[in-house]
Amino acid sequence: MGPQRQRGVLRAPPVGLDVDALAIAVVDLVERHESLRTVVDAIDGIPHQVVLPVDDVDTGWQIVDGAGWSERQLDEAVDGATRYCLNLATEIPIRTSLFALAPDDHVLVIVVHHIAGDGWSIAVLAADLWAAYDARRSGQSPAAPPLPVQYADYAVWQRDRLSGERLARESAFWRETLQGAPSLLELPTDRK
Repeated sequence: MGPQRQRGVLRAPPVGLDVDALAIAVVDLVERHESLRTVVDAIDGIPHQVVLPVDDVDTGWQIVDGAGWSERQLDEAVDGATRYCLNLATEIPIRTSLFALAPDDHVLVIVVHHIAGDGWSIAVLAADLWAAYDARRSGQSPAAPPLPVQYADYAVWQRDRLSGERLARESAFWRETLQGAPSLLELPTDRK
């Protein structure tokens, strides 16, 4: 039985969640997807991506005891977890929190920065997480083959594809398309 989606978070099915297996499955997910263990540091003002070894990452895994919480308290805690501001220079772009409400009632919150996940890829990440969890619950390692392409491979391909004459054409198109557009959009900066 797969996860149930409720209020924008995944609620684990009431079949006896194996918390240890889930924690290991999160690490399996980060190991499988390099983009989830990449930090972005600026050297002389130029951003550089660094893919960390899986042993050097912190997924932010935490178990929060929410026994006896009201729905409002849970909503506030989930809201707080989803508003966590990742520092991509020092933290990988994923944080995980498991709210334990009762022995058979848990809420898993996974925050993925948009630099590492979008609407399409979140479904892939969720499927990989649950496959890893199912394997770990059975006492096995996930059987998924290595990904044929990682983000760094895609970035190199994209950089090679958008270089030289093609880059010049694309840049010229956007300069012409955006000609006359305001150069600065005045937005209030005194709010979060």
